[in-house]
Amino acid sequence: MSFNAEIDQNGSIAFRSWNGEWIGTDCDTELQFTAHGHVQMTEYGFGRDTYAGTYRIDDNGKIHLTFFDDLNPPFVGSFPELALGADPRSLLIRPDIKGTEYKEFNRNGETITECFSMYWPFRRVDAPHAR
Repeated sequence: MSFNAEIDQNGSIAFRSWNGEWIGTDCDTELQFTAHGHVQMTEYGFGRDTYAGTYRIDDNGKIHLTFFDDLNPPFVGSFPELALGADPRSLLIRPDIKGTEYKEFNRNGETITECFSMYWPFRRVDAPHAR
């Protein structure tokens, strides 16, 4: 099922870092996309930080995210453009950056640096982690 069809049918679509696997330390991130261009990012650490934002998909299929900075804690940094892809298991998203490594802006990509390349892709999951 496509990204937009999933949102139309189920109201949202969620992706999790680490290829969709819950690591359970201070390095998991989830993105939940909903109708009308809304997105919520949740970073898990000692606690949980949640950021509300918007997304748009351009004519080339790239996903652009913008997060608001009026939540607690304030959002710092920018998120890369994302490329939507798929494999036989599910939809995937990854940074659309050529020739450079993207480092996550808060704790997640910085925490387990020797495994950074495994932080991506984010894989489609049935539901965000239980809160």
